[in-house]
Amino acid sequence: MFTMQSDSNIVGANIIDLQHPPMGGGGGGGGVPVVKLPFFVGFGYQVPVPTGPLTMTFQSVNVLLPGDWSVTWSPAAP
Repeated sequence: MFTMQSDSNIVGANIIDLQHPPMGGGGGGGGVPVVKLPFFVGFGYQVPVPTGPLTMTFQSVNVLLPGDWSVTWSPAAP
């Protein structure tokens, strides 16, 4: 589990160790994200847990875009 914080509008991230596939996905909190506050990222390793230096790769980041947003959805006909 990692605790991260950004001075920008990044409010979440997805990381992975490409050399050692994770056992399962991580988790996160709920609610409305707040910029510049810490967020948590993690995952579980398969056993045995790897030793030595590990390299983590960011797969994605979550960015909060302030503003009044609306979404229109039109389901496709079967």
